[in-house]
Amino acid sequence: MEPYLLRTYRLPADAEDDFVAELWARGCVGCEIKGGGIDGGELSPPSSAAPGEGRVIVEAYLPSPPPAAFADLDSAAWDRRGIETLGERVIEPTDWLEEHRARSQPFDLGKRFRIDPGDLDPEALGRKQSDPEATEDGRWLLRIPAQNAFGTGSHESTRLMVRWLEDLDLRGLRVLDVGIGSGILSFVAERLGAAWTAGFDMDPPSVCIAGLNGCVHGCGTALFAGRIDALAVGGVPPFDLALVNVLPERVLGDYPRILGLLRPGGRVLSSGNLTSRRAELLAAFGGHGLAFRGEKTDGEWSAFLLQKGEGP
Repeated sequence: MEPYLLRTYRLPADAEDDFVAELWARGCVGCEIKGGGIDGGELSPPSSAAPGEGRVIVEAYLPSPPPAAFADLDSAAWDRRGIETLGERVIEPTDWLEEHRARSQPFDLGKRFRIDPGDLDPEALGRKQSDPEATEDGRWLLRIPAQNAFGTGSHESTRLMVRWLEDLDLRGLRVLDVGIGSGILSFVAERLGAAWTAGFDMDPPSVCIAGLNGCVHGCGTALFAGRIDALAVGGVPPFDLALVNVLPERVLGDYPRILGLLRPGGRVLSSGNLTSRRAELLAAFGGHGLAFRGEKTDGEWSAFLLQKGEGP
């Protein structure tokens, strides 16, 4: 197995899609998108970006040595687009199958759930929601395969969301799952009594995975791939609770639309927040009219309970 070269870039958020496509075209073998920084409740710009412009971090995995297309790139052209190269380092090869096997053991999530990240059993498709699987010790069993990259519930941010959901009374609530991933949070909300759940994601494969997982669990989450604006078509009744387990840099700009779908006094659970940035994140949420109602932490991560104003 050959080593990889990990090269890190910082760029305006609105250039992310075009830039990542260009990386793939040049011979990149993998990308990871991470957040940038927040300043005064808005995304802070890199040195070459216009004031107030959001930024993201892109980690690109390249063969080592990198393809000729990277050696010959016009770095000045990237500079003009606000794309900065922050550095690079060599990554030694990893046995990903061994890591997958380690992640494929069942584990407990919150007080009431157990996650089985093994392969799906086709015979489980079409299970009735009224007949959920249970473990011998009385936990609800959720089958969320680890072979996909959309979250099995092992990350701290998801664990925090489940802890919050178990502490809230969800009976009869309408719940919106923003960035649904594997669908795990919607499934948990339904098991805990939510009357109706809807979820969406910008990534079509994620929505397909969530749909398949929903079939296995007999869950009725309404799903779509696209932007939140699509929910305005047809006059969807207001939601009581929004689940936002997304890096804040990627979703802060959508909060006016998210809050527009919540009833007055509706609540938001926001996870994926670094505790080191607590004050600036809460200031950003406050700028959108959300009041802080509580916090849970796990390591370096925080999940906030926020509430929309009651209105005039």
